[in-house]
Amino acid sequence: MISPSLKQKVAICIFSGVIMKNKRFKRFVEEKMNKYNDYLSIRPNKELKLELEQKIINVIVRKMATQLNQPEDIVIQQFDDTTDMYFIAKGECSVILIDEKKKAHEKSLRIGDYFGEISMIYGCKR
Repeated sequence: MISPSLKQKVAICIFSGVIMKNKRFKRFVEEKMNKYNDYLSIRPNKELKLELEQKIINVIVRKMATQLNQPEDIVIQQFDDTTDMYFIAKGECSVILIDEKKKAHEKSLRIGDYFGEISMIYGCKR
């Protein structure tokens, strides 16, 4: 068992890369950084900019929970009633969607990809 502070540091290390690979989250971090452009232009400092960016990412990561799955584990099923959103931090994940005609559509997700955002945003079943 690892300490909560070490667990948080590991999560930040893993998810920082995921967040910056994800276009939407990267844009969110950049928008937050833009709010500090006036301050950063007065004191141009690359280290300060990186520190601020990391603090923004840390806030996001603190809201996340780590879930480890084994190969072939079913993480979630279509029509489950949950509002969780998932990010792929390591490995790969297959998402299978069954349409109205009972036809299966499969897509492979890789590091930085995500799913579940529609349910999270609209509070609907998957």
